[in-house]
Amino acid sequence: MYPLTDQVRIATQFSENMAAKLTGRQPTVFEGSPMTFAEFNERIETVRRILKEADKDVVNENCDKVAPTPIPPASSIDMSPATYAHRIALPNIYFHLSTAYGILRKAGVPLGKRDYFTGFYQPKMAGGN
Repeated sequence: MYPLTDQVRIATQFSENMAAKLTGRQPTVFEGSPMTFAEFNERIETVRRILKEADKDVVNENCDKVAPTPIPPASSIDMSPATYAHRIALPNIYFHLSTAYGILRKAGVPLGKRDYFTGFYQPKMAGGN
């Protein structure tokens, strides 16, 4: 299993790759793995900002455009950005997020199920509405 630093790196890179694919731009390749909690937070906030600032109209225009998508290590598949998001990026993001959560729990960080799921809720839903 990759260590926590790589779990954060991979989850944030897949998030950036997804945003780039959906908005029709080349992804930024982040250098190295964040090594401290401050660096984790910085990387996560960078990606959150990128996702929040993605132009919804551009995403909607691009989401069904089929194009070759690189599949490491050396092939590609024709797929739309929406298919990439749902079948490749999101499963990888959830996997590495869940693995990071497990690593932190095993290390004694007092996290619970609510800590994991609350990030997926809209603010109104988190309050019980």
